[in-house]
Amino acid sequence: MQIIPWDEINGERTEEDRMKAFLTKETDTFAIFQLRETEATEDLHFRSMGELQRQGLEPQADHYEIVYTEPLPSFEEQNAFLEHSFTRFNIDRPESFRGHSMSVGDIIAIRRQGEIEAHFVDSIGFVELPGFFSGKNYLRTIEDMIEQNDNNLDGLINNLAEDAKPKAYEKKVSILETLREVPAVGVITMKDTGEELRFKDKDTYLAALSGFLDVRPNTVIYKTLTDDPATRKGVDDLVYGLFGEKNPHPIEHYLKPKAEKELA
Repeated sequence: MQIIPWDEINGERTEEDRMKAFLTKETDTFAIFQLRETEATEDLHFRSMGELQRQGLEPQADHYEIVYTEPLPSFEEQNAFLEHSFTRFNIDRPESFRGHSMSVGDIIAIRRQGEIEAHFVDSIGFVELPGFFSGKNYLRTIEDMIEQNDNNLDGLINNLAEDAKPKAYEKKVSILETLREVPAVGVITMKDTGEELRFKDKDTYLAALSGFLDVRPNTVIYKTLTDDPATRKGVDDLVYGLFGEKNPHPIEHYLKPKAEKELA
């Protein structure tokens, strides 16, 4: 197991250092992003996704700063990791963590096997943000942090100093490709507010749906967007289970998209 010195990616360092550590470490990493204290973000702090959407707004990467990063621990279920992180950064924060207690509006970013995804901390659960890091302004910031010379914005980390390149460096790495948008697999909509929770990960979608079925099944509408048989069967397993029944359909039954259903 590789031992990474704590101060190598944390401690009294700049935002640029934290971003570089998050994006370039050989190990998988995760990071906490929180809203900057600026005039542009003055009315955005601690706002849920529903509140933002009702005003025609959405989270913008340029409004956030990275406040913490560290190696990504191994986990079997992503939603459980997100929930654990929320608890940890409220009641057991690392000494080197310089942000406020994790709250609604924060972002948990996960970098795993070269791919990065962002999760918005909502009033209930987490909302994935496909394309969150794809804005040109933020790409310019990332390139300026990582690259050693100044050139035009190209979305490529392609000109590190020679002594900074890994020995196995063979091809250019496109940030745009790394941060590519992934389609949602399902949507859960709140009946009272119209707030939508969108999920691009099957396990996270099923875990969230299970939570609503257990606690307040009459308050939401769900729609499964993927044709993936395992996801569709997983949804029906949950709904049949709500009524104490076992899903009678085998996996072969789930071949075509189904219409939107209302939880009853």
